[in-house]
Amino acid sequence: MIRVNGTPLDNPALGWIFRSGSVPYSGLEASIIDLRVAGRDGLVPVPATLGAPVWPLKVNTPPSGWEPLLALFSAQELVLTRTDRPTIEARARLRGSSPDRVFARNEWIDATFLVEITEAYWRDKATTTTPITPLTSAAVELSVFSGGSAPVSDAMIRIQGATTGVRVTDASGAWVTLPDCAAGQYVRFESKTGQCFRTTTDTWVGGTEISGLVDFGGPRGNFEITPVLAVGDPTTRVGKLTVTSATRASSSVAVRGKAAYIL
Repeated sequence: MIRVNGTPLDNPALGWIFRSGSVPYSGLEASIIDLRVAGRDGLVPVPATLGAPVWPLKVNTPPSGWEPLLALFSAQELVLTRTDRPTIEARARLRGSSPDRVFARNEWIDATFLVEITEAYWRDKATTTTPITPLTSAAVELSVFSGGSAPVSDAMIRIQGATTGVRVTDASGAWVTLPDCAAGQYVRFESKTGQCFRTTTDTWVGGTEISGLVDFGGPRGNFEITPVLAVGDPTTRVGKLTVTSATRASSSVAVRGKAAYIL
């Protein structure tokens, strides 16, 4: 069952019936460029981006429920939730709606609402922070966002303690190099904006901006954490990061964010 801004679409109190013609599953619409090179057969593979999926949600309502239904879907932002996955949500907006059928004597109305998931993916409701992982060697591996099925491009990475030459590399090839960090300090990179901050307290907000000392990139031009599928088992997925450093002393790394899902 789908809820919109906390209101169930199958709603006896308002007379709404969530119709079976709804399609609460996301299709994949890839935006790709055909890159051809003279003298080379076929195409050069170029990373694709996925469009925002559009859902048709169908609701049957009596005339008394029509205005509340329109008011619900007219909100500036729609937050979709589902009873079968109560820990995730999707940010969306209305693309359009239409009354498909008005029954005899105006007793019932069938309507379709086209809802677009603006971030392309469903996300965890709750933000999670990985356990603090000590940087005990020149290369440390980190597993994050277990169970996710889509890239996360807005995670935060934070280094604590004396380190130099830090580079974080995702299994996809995306990477970020971070400024040196001194003892008693924290360096935090926010991949959503590409900004970086230095703090002297254990916090995930604020600080002195040092974004000019950061560099990042990857197959799609930004730093993102992409789930790795177990060989032969697409139900087992986890993001994998490798943290390398030139020097380190009583230092550690942690990652904060929300897993992403294609549903």
